[in-house]
Amino acid sequence: MKLKSIEIVGFKSFPDAVTLTFGSGITAVVGPNGSGKSNIVDAVKWVLGEQSTKSLRGGKMEDVIFSGTAIRKPTGLSEVSLVIDNADGSLPTPLSEVKVTRRLYRSGESEYLIAGRPVRLRDINELFMNTGLGRDGYSLIGQGKIAEVLSVRGEERRVIFEEAAGISKYRYSRIESERRLKSAEENLVRLRDILSGYASRVEPLRVQSEKAKKYLELHGERRQLEINIWLDAIEKSKEQTAKARIDFETVAAQLEEISAKQDGIEKSLEELSQQTAAANVGLDETVRAQRELEEASAATRSGMAVMENDIRHGTERIAQLESTAATDAKLGERLAAERETLNRQLAMQDEKKTALLCEIDAVEELLRAGEDLQLMEQIAQIEAQISDTAVKEAECRLEIGTANASLAALDENRRRRDGDKSVRETKLEEVRHKAAELEAALAERLRRCRSADNVGTGHKKIVDARTEKLAAVDEELVKLARTMAEKAERRRLLEGLEQSMEGFSGAVRAVLKAAEQGRLRSIHGTVASLIATEDKFSTAIETALGYAMQNVVTDTEGDAKAAIALLKERGAGRATFLPIATIRGRTMEPPKAGAGYCGIASQLVKTDARYREIIDNLLGRTVVAEDLDAGLSIARDNGYKFRVVTLDGQVVNSGGSMTGGSLAKETGILSRRGEITALESELSQMEARRNALRDDRVRFAEELATAKANLEAALAEGRVAKEEAIRFESELAAANKEAAGLSDEQGWLQRAHEEESVKERALTDLVKGAQATESELTEKKAELEEKTAELAGLLAAERNRLTGLRERVAALRVDALMASRDMEQTQLDLDKNREATQLNSTDSGDRTAEILRLTEENTRLRGEISKLEEAERQADIRREGLAVRAAELTTMRDEAESRQSGLRRELKETGELKEKLVKEHTRLENKLAAISSDCDNSVARLWDEYELTVSSAAALRTPVESLTAANRRIAELRGAIKELGNINIDAIEEYKEVKERYEFYTDQIEDLDRARAELDEVIGELTQQMKVIFAEQFKIINDNFAKTFADLFGGGSAKLILSDPSDVLESGIEIQVQPPGKLINNLSALSGGEQALVAIALYFAILGVRPSPFVILDEIDTALDEVNVVRLGNYYKNFTDNSQLILVTHRRGAMEAADLLYGVTMQEKGVSKVLRMDVCEVEKLRLG
Repeated sequence: MKLKSIEIVGFKSFPDAVTLTFGSGITAVVGPNGSGKSNIVDAVKWVLGEQSTKSLRGGKMEDVIFSGTAIRKPTGLSEVSLVIDNADGSLPTPLSEVKVTRRLYRSGESEYLIAGRPVRLRDINELFMNTGLGRDGYSLIGQGKIAEVLSVRGEERRVIFEEAAGISKYRYSRIESERRLKSAEENLVRLRDILSGYASRVEPLRVQSEKAKKYLELHGERRQLEINIWLDAIEKSKEQTAKARIDFETVAAQLEEISAKQDGIEKSLEELSQQTAAANVGLDETVRAQRELEEASAATRSGMAVMENDIRHGTERIAQLESTAATDAKLGERLAAERETLNRQLAMQDEKKTALLCEIDAVEELLRAGEDLQLMEQIAQIEAQISDTAVKEAECRLEIGTANASLAALDENRRRRDGDKSVRETKLEEVRHKAAELEAALAERLRRCRSADNVGTGHKKIVDARTEKLAAVDEELVKLARTMAEKAERRRLLEGLEQSMEGFSGAVRAVLKAAEQGRLRSIHGTVASLIATEDKFSTAIETALGYAMQNVVTDTEGDAKAAIALLKERGAGRATFLPIATIRGRTMEPPKAGAGYCGIASQLVKTDARYREIIDNLLGRTVVAEDLDAGLSIARDNGYKFRVVTLDGQVVNSGGSMTGGSLAKETGILSRRGEITALESELSQMEARRNALRDDRVRFAEELATAKANLEAALAEGRVAKEEAIRFESELAAANKEAAGLSDEQGWLQRAHEEESVKERALTDLVKGAQATESELTEKKAELEEKTAELAGLLAAERNRLTGLRERVAALRVDALMASRDMEQTQLDLDKNREATQLNSTDSGDRTAEILRLTEENTRLRGEISKLEEAERQADIRREGLAVRAAELTTMRDEAESRQSGLRRELKETGELKEKLVKEHTRLENKLAAISSDCDNSVARLWDEYELTVSSAAALRTPVESLTAANRRIAELRGAIKELGNINIDAIEEYKEVKERYEFYTDQIEDLDRARAELDEVIGELTQQMKVIFAEQFKIINDNFAKTFADLFGGGSAKLILSDPSDVLESGIEIQVQPPGKLINNLSALSGGEQALVAIALYFAILGVRPSPFVILDEIDTALDEVNVVRLGNYYKNFTDNSQLILVTHRRGAMEAADLLYGVTMQEKGVSKVLRMDVCEVEKLRLG
């Protein structure tokens, strides 16, 4: 098997059709970066079924379609084909040349083809299984796989070895067998559940079948008796109705007459009542007017008495005020004389006080003048100055000595500090240089840390996202499988019921089977099989049709007669037939309907036009309503002329009777077929969804593995960078700390030098200043001592004079104080006199005004009294008129009340007579209703119990000799039926069917048990074969790996180790290598180039054991130096006998090993072109 060519069109940067043909030997695909050479590798991955867009270096699958350039339009599809020579029959197909194609349209549609025939991805995987090709094979080796084979866990690495060992197909077969075994076990569980259900039903159904036969016998006899009794009751009801209606009409006429008379009396009473009310109103108004006049007269008399009393009191008050005015005049004269005396006394006291104050001011002025010359204070001040001068003089001498000592110390410190400064400057320069180097190294490590963290975060998000997606897909697959199993079982059961015509009577099944066998002609089927309706109407239509769903439709009456003859011949029971030629529809006009009306039942059913008359006959006079309330409303509004069926199966019969309750839970005949169709559609959609989920799961698992490997690599790089960054950061901190310390010391030394220079200058100036100050202080102290002696003599004389002046001021102040107190008392007496005078003057004016006001008020009151006396005379005249009016109204009211009494007696007699007539009318009305109800009940019972009208029941009527005996027999029959308990009429046929199903499922379970045992045996054999093959092939690969490693490394050792030798099929595979001259414990200790050579050695070891028809090596030599590239290029030639090698490279050593070169260029931006050069042909031309 060999790769003949790769055909690419519309894939990534190849918009035009490109064909790459391959021969034996080595083919190299070369080109600059970005030219599109790796797109060829992606094309091979893609056509072999790669689902990971990341592996294809894209964001979504649509990215593999050429997206266009500035001058080219995007293509509508992407297509890649592999043409493989299968002349040796390596592939499991009879074709000598196999062409595998994958297409993807921009609309999202895709397809796989083998030899131009559409296939599934699974078919392609199976085609290349155990060949090294495919997604899990080792025919496509890139940098990613080189790193992956060394970085993944041992358990994940074994996929490559299984493919190389040739057990992938066995593992796939074992997985498929285990899946079938699990499916068989699930089927067994379901079948046993079903069988247990049937087993528990067989015996009870047998008992029910016998009871049903007995019930049919008893029920038939009761039916005939009840029909006869109900028909007799209907006839009697009609006779009683005619007689009662005559009496009812007579009473109704009498009642109408008496009602008219009663209305006349009531009208007269109403008129008299209005007259009486008017008289009462007038009388009430007259009495109210009289009362108001009396109240006004009393108020007038009371007011006149009050006014006369006010006049008397005013006269007395005037006399009192005139007497008090004479007394107040004498008091005013006395107060004026007293006020004059107090004014003179106050003026004398004021003059005395003023003279004393002037004298005090003169003496105090003399004291103030004496205080300015007080020598005592001057002497005290001078003595204080002398003491202060002496202290300052001592301080100056001390300060001069201290400053001289400090100057000597400063000179010594300066010499010592100058020696330390040069040493610290040299060391500080060295430390700063070291810190700069550490800072650069730390920045680089931090940059690498951030880069690794960013990359790791991205990979972590991808890992988390893929893990979540994988878990979600697994969960959805489990739920979907469970749901599909349930729905498949439900469909199977319903199909079984449909095939066995579950729910149909034995007679109907016999007719339909005979029609299938050709023994009957023109049998169209049952009514249920010829109609369809919406799901929400199914229950209503099934209820409306009832047993009529099993009616058989034929072409003519003759066809029906033939079917009846067959049933009689076989004793298969009875069935109802509906000849198309004779049945005519019964339709009705749309009824009066409001809310809840759905339609006429026949119009809610879909059927072929030729069956429309039959459907109209069965359902044309039945209305469908949403619920019972709506149904009752529709029936009532239309006089109960037709039957109403609700969506949940309740019935309002014509005539008003009702049938209802709960319905059986099993699926009806009509709705069963719809459920089967719905289940088939749902299962189809679920299967498509499951296939999509399985593909998603494979893709997510691959993406998760890649992401985990990338994450681990990023984390490892980040850890190394962080460790180095921490070390550099610590060293940098120490260096910075040391530099800071040295810098601080330098600064401190400089600041100390400057401070000491300032101190030295300050101390020198201080010494000079202190010496000058000391001389000045000595001179000042002598001057002060002389001045103190002069002032001491003047001090004694001045003290005697000031003492006499102070004593005089004190005596004068006492006299002035006494004068002030005398003036205050005199002023107080004067104020009291003025207040008494003012009060006396005010009272006199008020009394004069009061006398004038009282005189005017008395005059006004006498005038008011005259007016009130005139008003009282007018009120007496009005009282006489109101008395006359009251007498007239009283007479009118009494006459009206007398007439009302007579009319009320007459109305009472009429009412009693009417009440008797109403009672008789009601009794007759109720009697008619009862008779009608009894008749309707009998009609309804005929329909509800036996679906018979009166006319159809009359045809079945037989004479009844004694109603009493018939009723007694019916009671006996009901008791016998009741003793039978619950009856299942269908139990007879159901018992036969359940028994057949029980035997069928028993056989199925036995078959599945045998199949399960066979699968267990097959799985065991496959497992043993896989163990033997893998162990043998693993040893060969291990030996080959040791040899290949030594060839590529020029020595050293390498081996593969099973982590769990006791379980070779699940054990992880570890790699141990020792390059020449090195001792390592972990593959990560190898350099990048060494790791790449180890992985290449492993892959070539596998190729040496199980060669792949072709191998594509995508830049696996990137990490190698030129020497190893040349060595590897020479090593490639060892494998050209069994495999075609296709190298994607830009290394010269690899190109030189190639027999055929393909150059990929991008002369037009975004469009790749391929150039071919046969090295052998070029060499021939060069030599020739």
